[in-house]
Amino acid sequence: MLDDLYAEKNTEDELHPHTDLDVLRKLILQTYETRRLVLLSTNFTMDGVLERISELDPIGRISSRIAEMHMQAIELTGEDYRRQIAQSRRDERQDPFAL
Repeated sequence: MLDDLYAEKNTEDELHPHTDLDVLRKLILQTYETRRLVLLSTNFTMDGVLERISELDPIGRISSRIAEMHMQAIELTGEDYRRQIAQSRRDERQDPFAL
C-alpha cells in the first residue's frame, strides 16, 4: 500500500521524470513481473500520472503491462474530512474574553 503518493507535489507537471516518475515506472514493472497486488492513493488522476510516465516510455512497454494487469483507478470525491474537523473545532471554540 502506497498512501499519498506524490503528496508533496501540487500538479502532475511537477513530477520529475528521472526521480518521481522513474520510481513509479519501476514499481509498475516489478508489480507486473511478480504478479503482486499494489494499492496506492494519490490526489492526482491516474490518467495524468500515466500520461507523464508515457513520456519516459515512448514504445509503450509500461502502458501495455498496465493494460494486461487490469489496473483500475477508483476516484473518490467529496469534501476533505480533515478540513471539516478543523472547521468544527474552530466553531466549537469560545472566545476566552467573552463574558
